[in-house]
Amino acid sequence: MKPRDVAHAIENKTPGDEGGGKERSKWIVLDGKRVLRVTYPKSHSADIKRGTLESIRKMLRLDRDQFDDFISCSMSGSDYEGHLRTLISSGEL
Repeated sequence: MKPRDVAHAIENKTPGDEGGGKERSKWIVLDGKRVLRVTYPKSHSADIKRGTLESIRKMLRLDRDQFDDFISCSMSGSDYEGHLRTLISSGEL
């Protein structure tokens, strides 16, 4: 996957505050409370390595199929927010 595709999905589908630094990061905020933080690489021309993609997927609390849907635009921002709320209500987050 290209870094711009991952960055675009995270920046547009997750509610929250973006951070700065060596890598991009974003606090995902629900109901005014920081729920989780995701860090992802800055844009460059090469594909993101598999291990880095797995790390991003785990930070977003998605399984592989959900992550593919999240990046490919099959999962909307409201769908992702609903997923997080389900994790919160089940005590997993």
